[in-house]
Amino acid sequence: MRIMLYILIMVSIMLMPGCANFSNVDVRSSYFSPQWSPQGEIICIKNRMAVSGGKGGGFGGSGTSFSPYYYLTRLNPSDFTERDLLFIGSDLIGIGELSLSPLGNYYVYKTYKKLNIISSNGDLVINIALDDEYASFDWAPDESKLVLLKNGILNIVDRASGNIILISTIEAYEPSWRYAEKIVFYGKQNDIYYLSFIRPDGTGLEMTTLTLETTGAYPQYSPDGSKVYTIWTNYIRQIDASTKSIVNTTIASNDSFAHKISPDGTKLLGEDDNIWNYYIFTTDLDGSNRKNIVTW
Repeated sequence: MRIMLYILIMVSIMLMPGCANFSNVDVRSSYFSPQWSPQGEIICIKNRMAVSGGKGGGFGGSGTSFSPYYYLTRLNPSDFTERDLLFIGSDLIGIGELSLSPLGNYYVYKTYKKLNIISSNGDLVINIALDDEYASFDWAPDESKLVLLKNGILNIVDRASGNIILISTIEAYEPSWRYAEKIVFYGKQNDIYYLSFIRPDGTGLEMTTLTLETTGAYPQYSPDGSKVYTIWTNYIRQIDASTKSIVNTTIASNDSFAHKISPDGTKLLGEDDNIWNYYIFTTDLDGSNRKNIVTW
């Protein structure tokens, strides 16, 4: 939803008459779907938009054309200097969520009703057709599989073959896997979402008493698999993965909207937007030391 809002606002701005005159090519870059790399750097998708023409009155003028080119890009979290890693295509329909594998050997990104898996050197591994344009996913710890949430239920995808296997019929939300044996997610029962765990073969389902309302969203394991973090606005809950109990709550100094915890467990990575600006940013767990990169 945030990506779609960003695209709509960008297009609206570009089509406003009289914004500027561009008789030549104007290049603008924007960034979205940031992820932590195993080394603590930021990997994201960059949209490099080439705008040409516009002699008749700015972006909306006669002859204006837009050519989006998409890259996987590395950002330094200290100063946000960037380096393009891979060119992944142009005019990609529905490009959205990105996930970097836990060991850094693979990337998977979503286009319209399709998962695209590539190796870190840019080779295509496989394209997987989906019947749900809103699917979400996360990697297995050994990078051989992914958990895939499509049409509201959990599946396992084999990285090499692309085979999709249903593992549960429970309505689910926000699955995460990458650092532990069991997949963590929110499972729905009697119209309430409970923090839940399940093995990738569909066995060992555990639905805890912790609800989405009491813990927050975006469940994710710590790198050692011993804790689960959940985040909601400025609250970060730390849950013991064994006892399934909340052991700590951190209250940030502001509503951060950040929901990805760094590999060393000290920082958050997130996206933020308002009517005027869209950011990728980092912050400490308590909300201090926020660093913004304005992406448009």
